[in-house]
Amino acid sequence: MEVYLGEERICSRLIAYRAPGHVINERRRKAKRAVQKSGKTLSREYLEWLDYSFYITNVGAEIWSPEVVGTIYRIRWQIELVFKQWKQLFRMDVMRGTREERIRCLLYGRLIMICIVTRIYALSAWYCHSTMCREVSGVKLIQWLQRKGRLSRAIADNMLPALMEELLKSFPKGLLKQKRRRKTTLELISGQVGFLEGFSL
Repeated sequence: MEVYLGEERICSRLIAYRAPGHVINERRRKAKRAVQKSGKTLSREYLEWLDYSFYITNVGAEIWSPEVVGTIYRIRWQIELVFKQWKQLFRMDVMRGTREERIRCLLYGRLIMICIVTRIYALSAWYCHSTMCREVSGVKLIQWLQRKGRLSRAIADNMLPALMEELLKSFPKGLLKQKRRRKTTLELISGQVGFLEGFSL
């Protein structure tokens, strides 16, 4: 349905998906658990809202059909997680100093490091998926590279290929994501599973 948002009354689309029963039950359990300590109770109207997943977009239906909007947001969330990891693990929001030259050096240095780590992650993800059918945890991998100055030392000593060989030769199981009975978001996206279909997997 069409909705108009903000002071400028931007024409947008509101898409609602009704969630499957097991998803609804889990949402209600979490909501009830969250308000237990305060002694409050959830209204019937609020519980009914939990039956649906809502999305808003200003992209026209001729470009994105209602069936694919949820999948697009699923991909967007994965991108947001990547930026969140970069900010948290590389401290992109912390720049000590006042001189413009220093800030530029810090910023460019961290961006270069992100490019290097992204290449390492891509190779590690391919290797683990093809040999173990498992996913790599980006957070755990970055922390492993930072621990004991592994990555910094390898770059300074021009030993990055040796570090990669060491990593892939005996890939630490602790850097893998935990196994799940349900398909992961990456598996759903890679398998081109529709948003509503993904609820049942």
